[in-house]
Amino acid sequence: MAKHDLYESPLCGRYSSVEMQRVWSDDTKYGLWRRIWVAVAKAQYRWRVPNISREQIAEMEAHVDDINYDRVIEFERKLKHDVVSHNKAFGLVAPSAAPIIHLGCTSCDITDNAELIQIRDSLLIVRRRLSNLLTAINEFIKRYPNLATLGRTHLMTAQPTTVGKRAAMWATEIMMDLEEVRDLISWLPFRGLKDATGTQASLLELVKDRDSVLGMENHVAAKFGFKTILSITGQTYMRKIDTKVLSVLASMAASIHKIAFDIRELQELGEMEEPFEEGQVGSSRMPHKRNPMRSERACSLARELMGAVPSALNTQALQLFERTLDDSAGRRRYLPESFLLADSITRIMINVFQDLRVYPKVIERNLKAELPFLASALIMERMFQAGADRQEAHERLRQHAHAELLRQREGESIDLIGRIRADKYFAPIVDQLDDILDPQKFVGAAPQQAEEFARATEELLAQFPKDADSERVQLSV
Repeated sequence: MAKHDLYESPLCGRYSSVEMQRVWSDDTKYGLWRRIWVAVAKAQYRWRVPNISREQIAEMEAHVDDINYDRVIEFERKLKHDVVSHNKAFGLVAPSAAPIIHLGCTSCDITDNAELIQIRDSLLIVRRRLSNLLTAINEFIKRYPNLATLGRTHLMTAQPTTVGKRAAMWATEIMMDLEEVRDLISWLPFRGLKDATGTQASLLELVKDRDSVLGMENHVAAKFGFKTILSITGQTYMRKIDTKVLSVLASMAASIHKIAFDIRELQELGEMEEPFEEGQVGSSRMPHKRNPMRSERACSLARELMGAVPSALNTQALQLFERTLDDSAGRRRYLPESFLLADSITRIMINVFQDLRVYPKVIERNLKAELPFLASALIMERMFQAGADRQEAHERLRQHAHAELLRQREGESIDLIGRIRADKYFAPIVDQLDDILDPQKFVGAAPQQAEEFARATEELLAQFPKDADSERVQLSV
């Protein structure tokens, strides 16, 4: 339940899923600390570190989720050290194990490994969201591979494409993001057990030989599903890993921002409209408004996610020697919030594409208004084929087109094709004008490109059936 007398991040209260919030919750974070302590104790017992018993480990396991946060707060108020405070609180509920909790470890043996687990689990959620978003966009492509629409370059009308082909451009970026997330999950390493400066000195003191240290380290990593362990660290894992992770998320955010911004522009033109629910209000002052608030929200949150990368870069750059603590406070915010933002914007866009509306008649009207101007290049080529001088045809068409554009800007009705029909110079191709003005003459291979892309995307998604589900996103606000 929200506490209305205290600030709560809107990422939790309004935008992100409970699933992603749970990954970064206190229960998950500190529960992982305790599970890592248990895994380390088990490894040490297996490799015959003295004075560790099965009974101690059993007591630790029995109280992994028994976290007394009030006692932790009391300890930390005095000690000013979160790991030591949680260590002591764990020892209170598992008193026989208190002497072995954190044995041979430094704080980052616990905290950094826990964060890498949280990052991995969050990336798995993002992977599923991207798979579902790609599926939703692909279904949209399959509905509109042939619907001709104005292309736009420099925010000006350009050679026509199709609605499906444009959506395939959007989906291509999401596919690239999905591939980057998959690669990142496969690559992401465990920090391992490295001690205060990465030398493993404390563990070597306990077991006396490096093979045993490596065996314990591999045992703990495997317990949490990691196949790769960093061979070199300082006290922390290299903060370059955070930069790499956030850069992938930020690149995804840029893709989503581009898609959402395109949809906003197309809604302004009346050609598309994001979902607008029954009873939804667009404006408190203007009752008629149907604003693209979902896409606007996605753009706003995407910009926040893109803005997280400089923080990670600064932390990476300022980790002097084996470690400085000025990374800690910032990372407590930007690591979880980056994933909450990634979760939020992917969910928003899944919701948009579930019910994204297209208005073919408006698209046709807009296309017909501009098609005569766009047809001028094809008219010029037909005149050349009929024996005319290309440069002369170009000049005559330029004069007619500019004259009509000036009339348009004065608010007058325009008829470029009527001017061309009336100019005897174009008599050789007048009977071809209706054929020239067929929109399908202008879209090139766009329909085939859209259909081919949709088939290829279905085949790609079928290779990773566990990545996607039949998620139907409902937004709370």
